[in-house]
Amino acid sequence: MYVVAGASGNTGSVVADTLLARGEKVRLIARDPAKVARFTARGAEVAQADLDDVEKVTAALRGPDVKGAYLLLPPLHGATDLRKDYGRRTEALFRAVEDAGVPHVVLLSSIGSQLTSGTGPILTTHDLETRFASSKAAITFLRPSAFVENFASTFGALAHGLLPTFYLADKPLEVVSARDIGRVAAEALVQKPALYAGAREIIELSGPRPVSPRDVAASLTRLLGRPIEVQQGPESAIVGALTQHGMSTALAEGIHEMTVTLNAGRLVFQGGSARHVRGTIELDDALRPLLPTAK
Repeated sequence: MYVVAGASGNTGSVVADTLLARGEKVRLIARDPAKVARFTARGAEVAQADLDDVEKVTAALRGPDVKGAYLLLPPLHGATDLRKDYGRRTEALFRAVEDAGVPHVVLLSSIGSQLTSGTGPILTTHDLETRFASSKAAITFLRPSAFVENFASTFGALAHGLLPTFYLADKPLEVVSARDIGRVAAEALVQKPALYAGAREIIELSGPRPVSPRDVAASLTRLLGRPIEVQQGPESAIVGALTQHGMSTALAEGIHEMTVTLNAGRLVFQGGSARHVRGTIELDDALRPLLPTAK
């Protein structure tokens, strides 16, 4: 039995799908069971719980046949203090894992989680890793690069032939598809990093190759059959643009900080003892499913 959080989202859904396709028993932690009905139709169990609810999440993680769990910090777009607000959820997850006695946890973290400053919202996954470093469970910290899916937030401008971005138009970036993230997470669950409590593994995950926003525009040009050009915005406009679309000021400021660090080439993988894995989903294949709502 494997327990999966976030099965209605980009990565958790792939984890659940991959495990079920392998014939594994799966229990989903879901706030709204209706959103994971396609998995319950395939035999998955559902534990209805908010990830802030220590008692319910502990119950979902507990059981003699539970071999491992995939956990993550869902986005809090209204966060007013990123580290404090996310920290409460981190503590709830940590307490649930410890109380339930889960043998192995795959935690969705991020590229740059080894850094202690300058990374905005990635500091929340730094804090997540720091807290779980003392867990009794074996822990796999899965650190993907930026999601290809993040580009879809600007796809409304494709109708005008534009791909807006605050990244440097010609700077190659490590990006990866959520499908690769979910698959690698599921594989990590089934192929435990070690057989003893307290084991630690870091997997740093990127796509088949670095790509620039210009490469993304070229891919979209191929897929849509019409020219798409990059529209590079100034870093100084990030906070205003994001808050205008409903994001909290704290999160927008954090994304500004992260983008500046990324554009400067300082948001990088740790390397060293971390295991680097390249995904298999090519850029065109990662972008294609995102396009129907943009056409």
